[in-house]
Amino acid sequence: MDIASEIQKYIEGRGITQTSIARKTGIKPARLNLMIRGKRSLPLLDYVAICDALQVPEDTFFKMAREVRDGA
Repeated sequence: MDIASEIQKYIEGRGITQTSIARKTGIKPARLNLMIRGKRSLPLLDYVAICDALQVPEDTFFKMAREVRDGA
């Protein structure tokens, strides 16, 4: 798993729409969708904006991806 996959899993698990994240971040919905699906790179500033929109610490998805990778 990677960071984008963890973001996608997080928002889907909580019933958060990509449209609401796009609105809060100012990222165009189509671009956000591509980033979250791993079809486009996820720039650091966009990642931070997504974390802010989701109200989670910036290391959240790094930790989640590491746990999946390490089998924790």
